[in-house]
Amino acid sequence: MNELGPFSFWELFVLVVVVFTALGALGVVFVHRWLTGRIREGHNDAVVPIYLTAGVIYAVLLAFTVIAVWDDYTAANDNVNDEATALTTMYRETEAMPRSEQPELRKLIRAYTKAVVGPEWKAQVNGGTSAVARSALVGLYATLATHPPTAATAPINAAFVTQLSDVATARNKRTLSSRDSLPWILWVGLITGSLIVVAMSWLLYMASTPLHAVLSAMAGGLIGVLLFSTVALDRPFQGKLGVKPEAFEHSLAVYDLVDQTSHR
Repeated sequence: MNELGPFSFWELFVLVVVVFTALGALGVVFVHRWLTGRIREGHNDAVVPIYLTAGVIYAVLLAFTVIAVWDDYTAANDNVNDEATALTTMYRETEAMPRSEQPELRKLIRAYTKAVVGPEWKAQVNGGTSAVARSALVGLYATLATHPPTAATAPINAAFVTQLSDVATARNKRTLSSRDSLPWILWVGLITGSLIVVAMSWLLYMASTPLHAVLSAMAGGLIGVLLFSTVALDRPFQGKLGVKPEAFEHSLAVYDLVDQTSHR
């Protein structure tokens, strides 16, 4: 899914970056006209320290937010990889189980994986889940309960249950992380701070208006890029940069290889 709210990925990028870039440049042009003839000695000496203080405070807030969002994004991606890896391990472990149990367990593991790749991945964009995936997970526990392990299969059954618990835990984490987003109060601080920093750049005075406008536009554009990055990564499963189900697709490919080996 490539949408971020009512906008596509690139529409939002252009909107945020262009708006802040234009704001930086046009603000300088208009304010520079008003400042001409009103500048007194020591104007920049007074404005620059205040501007730097505001810039540093905003930079700290923005850096903290971007790092926090990136950490959540990478954690969600790592969790998806762990879940898919555990499923692959479970499928391989069925090789050591009785022949009577293999078909049902493999069928349920496949059903779960396909449900995650398909309906659940689409549903979790809005914090939802798939009933098929949930049913397959419950079915795996039920199947193990109806086939008590023998002395020969007890170790592999214990390992299988451990992996299954890891899958259930990872799925719960994935569902919860799909609903996480930055608190609205942080967005208020980010947007308000960005507008203040850009507006304060207008109050500096340079003899060359075009150069001042270019520098202010560059600062505004940089702020716009970082704000867009925060928006794009805020929901780890949304948008063009969202985590993709490639790890689960790889697991399905491994299942096929295991089946081919079993039938030899």
